[in-house]
Amino acid sequence: MSCFKLLVNLCEHIEGMISKFWWGSKQYERKIHWIAWKDLCKEKKEGGMSFKTLKDFNLAMLAKQGWRILHHEESLLALCLKSRYFPRCNFLQANLGFNPSFTLRSIFQARKEVIDLAGMWRIGDGREVRIWDDSWLPHQNGHEIWSPKPADVDLSGVYELIDEENGGWKTQLIQTLFFPFEAN
Repeated sequence: MSCFKLLVNLCEHIEGMISKFWWGSKQYERKIHWIAWKDLCKEKKEGGMSFKTLKDFNLAMLAKQGWRILHHEESLLALCLKSRYFPRCNFLQANLGFNPSFTLRSIFQARKEVIDLAGMWRIGDGREVRIWDDSWLPHQNGHEIWSPKPADVDLSGVYELIDEENGGWKTQLIQTLFFPFEAN
């Protein structure tokens, strides 16, 4: 599950077997399932048992592999995939490309469904974060910039919005570049 994206039908079949085990079914005898599987998968505070759906668990494990490729670039997996599929950029900037392996397609699917939707950069010194392309704003859907990039502005990295001498943001520049809700 941490290397390949499983078929949804396979995940549902396995979940069915788990459900039968949970409710005590025997081979030719079927017991009553008092609660639907999706309700058992809800959080305990919502009345469920906090079981994991295999599809989501599969995506989480694949996303973890993507995270390792991004943060452990010296690992064998990262070196192999990077040299073959995205030699000039990092994992988050890479496109799927031509004729990718099933492993890479699986990890990219998890990147699309987990990391790109829920991930957000920590700014740090701002050197690795691109203003217009990366998700870095807190408290906003998608964490992305919605303001259009002005044609006359030649800024690319978030570090260019940071006042290093005072240890804060260049507020004048930020207020002129972004919508008010983003500038705040």
